[in-house]
Amino acid sequence: MSEQGYVSQGLIGLGEKVIFEAVHLGVRQRLIAVITEFEYPSRFVDVMEKGAFRSLCHTHLFEKSEVGTTMTDILEYRAPFGWLGSLFDWLILRHYMRAFLRYRQTKLKEYVENTI
Repeated sequence: MSEQGYVSQGLIGLGEKVIFEAVHLGVRQRLIAVITEFEYPSRFVDVMEKGAFRSLCHTHLFEKSEVGTTMTDILEYRAPFGWLGSLFDWLILRHYMRAFLRYRQTKLKEYVENTI
C-alpha cells in the first residue's frame, strides 16, 4: 500500500482502492476506484468512488480458452452534467471509451505476451 492506503503495486484484492491518473480528451483525470467484487481467478469489479463520471462500474472477466486466457471488459458509466453530459456521451464519449478499452486491452496483451 502507498498513498493513504491505496494499492500501488502487486495484486489487488477485495475492498482495496486504486488511483488511476491519465490525460483523456486533453484533460488530466484522477479516478479513485474500490474493488467491490473479487472472484479469483475469474473476475473482479471496480467501482468509481471519486472521479469525473456521475458513476462508473468496470467488470473484468477472465476465461480460459484453447489459446490462453480471454479477457472481457464490461464498462458501465454515466456521464456527469445531466442532458449536456448525455449529449456529449452520445456524440463523443462512448466512441472514445470503446477505443480506449481496445487500446488498453492491446497494450495489456502485448505486455503479458512479452513478459511470459
